[in-house]
Amino acid sequence: MRKIQSIELVETSVNSLLAELSDIQEWINEKKLQLKSLPKPGYQSACIEGTLQEIKSIQRETLNKEIVILSSEKKVETLCTDIDQKERDSLIHDMNSLKSKFDDLCKTLESELTKIDTFLSKSKQFEKELG
Repeated sequence: MRKIQSIELVETSVNSLLAELSDIQEWINEKKLQLKSLPKPGYQSACIEGTLQEIKSIQRETLNKEIVILSSEKKVETLCTDIDQKERDSLIHDMNSLKSKFDDLCKTLESELTKIDTFLSKSKQFEKELG
C-alpha cells in the first residue's frame, strides 16, 4: 500500500513539474512576443525612453523568473532519482530546452537594451545639436 502511495506521489510531482515547466515556457513565449511588438521608438528621446523603460521592466521580470527556473531545475534533479530512465531523459530534455529558450530571451533583451540605449544617445545628441 505504501509503495502505491509513493508511486502516486512521484507521479503527482512529475505532473506538477511538467505543468510548471509548461507555464514557464508560455511565459517566455509571451515575453518574446512582447519584445517583438514594442512600438518603434521614433526620434524623440521621450518616446525612446518609454521603450527603454518597458524593456527594463521585462528584464526585471526575467530576473525574477530566473529564480523560478532554478527552483524547477532543483525539482527535476530531485525527481530524477525516483523515476525511470525514459521519464528522466524526457524531463531533463524539457528542462534543458526551457533553459536554452530562457537564455535566448535574455540575449534578446540585452540586444534590445543596447540598441535602444544607442538610439537614445543619438536622439539626445541630435536634440542638443538642434537646440
